This record gives sequence, C-alpha cells and structure tokens, in this order.
Amino acid sequence: MEIIISGKHTLVTRAMEDYARGKVEKLDKFFDGITTARVILKVEDNRKTAELILSVAGGGQIATVAEGKDMYAALDKAVRRMKENLKKHKAKLRRRHDTTIKAMIANRAGRGGMGVGERIDEEDEEEEEGEEE
Repeated sequence: MEIIISGKHTLVTRAMEDYARGKVEKLDKFFDGITTARVILKVEDNRKTAELILSVAGGGQIATVAEGKDMYAALDKAVRRMKENLKKHKAKLRRRHDTTIKAMIANRAGRGGMGVGERIDEEDEEEEEGEEE
C-alpha cells in the first residue's frame, strides 16, 4: 500500500508523519484490497481536521473526515471511522458475491422452489387448483 501524507495550512512534522503512517498501515488487516492511502492534515480557523482517502482494488475510493482538539485526536477519529467504513465495504462485497446464480438456485431448490429449466404451464396450475378444492 502506498501512503501519501500531506498538510494544508500546516507543517507535517516527522513525528506526525510516523504516527499517521503507523495508524494507516494497520487498516490493511480490515481490508486487504487497499492500493493507496492519502492522509491530508488541515488547520483552518483553529480547527484541526484529518481527511483519509483510500483507493481500493476495483477502482473505488472510501473517504472519511474527522475533527479533533489536536491533530492526533483528529487522526485517531478518522482512522476509527475508516475501520467501520472498511468493515461495511467488505460486508457489502461478501453479500454481492454470495448472491451469485448458483447460490440463488441452491436457495430456491432448498425451499422447494423451481429448479433450473422448469416451467409452470397453465395446465399444471389448473391441476393444482383442482386438488385444493
């Protein structure tokens, strides 16, 4: 994972850069498809803000922004939010892959649904209705 750390209206110290790099590297254990991480540390009107933008495999981006009393607190909050976003993204990908055609067919077959290639003809429906009466 490539990590880019920059500051806007502030000087990013070596200590802050090392701290941010350490926090962002730990995000790999929540989602292993992270290709690039950008950390933007901002100071505007005495507000400390940390913005974290992750580029993930498949071309998507996940971003979060957090404010804190100091830059370290803002970064901690942004990383915490990003962990939750990565968990949601991973769950979304799992759901998407679990609903493949094979899974849908298996679910239908298990619930007594129609199998592959079966058709309901009008004659079959009439026979079923006649049996119920």
